[in-house]
This record gives sequence, C-alpha cells and structure tokens, in this order.
Amino acid sequence: MWSATFLISCLLYGQPLSASWQFPNVVSQEQTRDTAQAKTAAAEAIVIALASRPLPSIIKAGHPIVTKSSPVGLPFFINYGTAQGLPVNNIICSALDRSGNLWLGTGGGGISRYDGQAFVNFATAQGLISSVVTCIMEDRGANIWVGTTAGVSRYNGKRFINYNTAQGLAGNFVTCMLQDNKGLLWFGTHDGGVSSYDGRHFINYNKASGLAGNFVRCLLQDKGGNLWIGTDAGGVSRYDGRQFTTYSIPQGFPDTAVNCISEDKNGLLWFGTNTGACRFDGNRFVNFTTADGLADNSIYCMLNDDKGNLWMGTHTNGVSRFDGE
Repeated sequence: MWSATFLISCLLYGQPLSASWQFPNVVSQEQTRDTAQAKTAAAEAIVIALASRPLPSIIKAGHPIVTKSSPVGLPFFINYGTAQGLPVNNIICSALDRSGNLWLGTGGGGISRYDGQAFVNFATAQGLISSVVTCIMEDRGANIWVGTTAGVSRYNGKRFINYNTAQGLAGNFVTCMLQDNKGLLWFGTHDGGVSSYDGRHFINYNKASGLAGNFVRCLLQDKGGNLWIGTDAGGVSRYDGRQFTTYSIPQGFPDTAVNCISEDKNGLLWFGTNTGACRFDGNRFVNFTTADGLADNSIYCMLNDDKGNLWMGTHTNGVSRFDGE
C-alpha cells in the first residue's frame, strides 16, 4: 500500500504525470470521469482512508518525543504526532503566521495550529472545504488561506469562507498560492491553470490564454514584479501583467517540468527541475547537473538563507548548497 505522503507528492512535486501513469485500480473503475478528475478523486479517497481519524477540536500537547541527544545533553530532534495532539501524522505543508503560530496541513486530517502549548485542529466539521491540504499561506490582512484538493478556504480567525470552481476558481485542486506586491492573490491549480483574486472576482488564465500549461506546480514574483509560473509539462511562463512569455526546451530551459522557483540575492532566478537546476539572468539560461557537482538532478525545493546561500533539496540524494562563487 502506498503512503499518503507519496500520493500527494506524486501529484504535486514528484515525477510529471504522464498519460500512461495510473493510480491503483481505483482510477480505472471511474469510467465516467475524465483522467484529471479520476486522479484527484483517487488521491483524496486513498489519503483519507489511510490518514483520517476522528478529530478533537483542541488538544493540549502531550509530552514530545525527544530523540538522540548531543554530547552536551541537548536534543537533536523533538517529535510531535497524534499522541501530542496532531490529527494525523501525515504532514504535507506548513506556514508560520505573524503571531508566531505554526500551521500544519495534513493529508486527511485538515489543518493544525500550534502556539507552542496546544494544537487546535480544523477539518471539514469546522468549515474547512476539504481535509486534504496541499498548501497554506497568510495574506497581508492576517487571513490564513488553505489550499486543498477541493478548493481553497480563507480563515479570518473566526470562520472559514470557501471558494471553488462554483465561485470562479480555475480548478478545485489547488497546488500553490502567492500574494503579489499589489495585494492580488494567485492560485495555481492541478488542471485549470492559475487564478488571480482581488477579493471580489477571480480571473483565470490557462493554456488558451498563453500559459505554458494547465498543471501549475509553483509560483514566484520576482523583484521586478513579474509573476513566474512553473508548470508540469510546458516549462515556465513569465507574466508581466499584460502577457505571458514561455520558456521551455527550445529557449534553452533544461526541462518541461518545473518543481520550484527561487530568486537569489543578486536577482538571478533559479528553477528546480527533474533534470537539474537552472539559472536565468534575464538573457540566458545556465543549467547545472550532477556533472557540475549537484547532489541529484531532481530538485524539489529551494531556499535562500540570510548569508546568500541557495539550498536545493533533491529527490534521492540529500541537499546541495550553492554559495554563489
């Protein structure tokens, strides 16, 4: 049996979903649905079956599990699971809000807020649109946005307001979120492209609009205000507020699948793909692979630290640090 984490990872961050890729038999039985809907339904059904359990609303955190100690007696890791108050042990995403609360999104148990003392759990019973959470973000107004496989929820501190295709969202399976420098919210979806939201109306962009592809994996706004949209099979698109410019293999980009995007201290853009890392200076792409010292060619996440180092998490071989030299 596959784990819940693996299922979500395959849909969002793993190898591109090809036409021949199939979930276990549960998909082939959904003859009345198209391929994208069947994959989404299968993922949610299996994740919930594996991970969900009855939710308490508020649980006082139990004693954490302290693992191996350092020579001076300090713990290396302190672990939290269902025994300490989490709804399930399958954690998909996380975010830290301006008040210092940690928000954890799960694959079947909804979201958990941890203030350092207690876990408060929210699922569909509390108004969340789905208990299968894919991404979390806090906006400028301190609202918590929760992307799920059934739409997006906004939590204003008192209640959830839910949005899906019925309200104008491009697709129900939300893969990533971003708030731009003008305050617009952007939602990447699994099969509908990307939506912008101004607080009242959604505007949707897809392949017919010039976007590289309808399966959006990642979003980033650069220092110049351009929105970069990484897709599963079409490369990356840059949106300047008027039109899309797409970069893929013909333009020197190394791959058609983009897993993550980052901007370094010098304003250079970096893209993590399944065939290495790629750097763009606005004019040309420079590609890096294991032949250049990269730990692995499949890059799933990137982070710039306060010293200017770029960290790249890989699929099978740890993490690489690039110091810019």
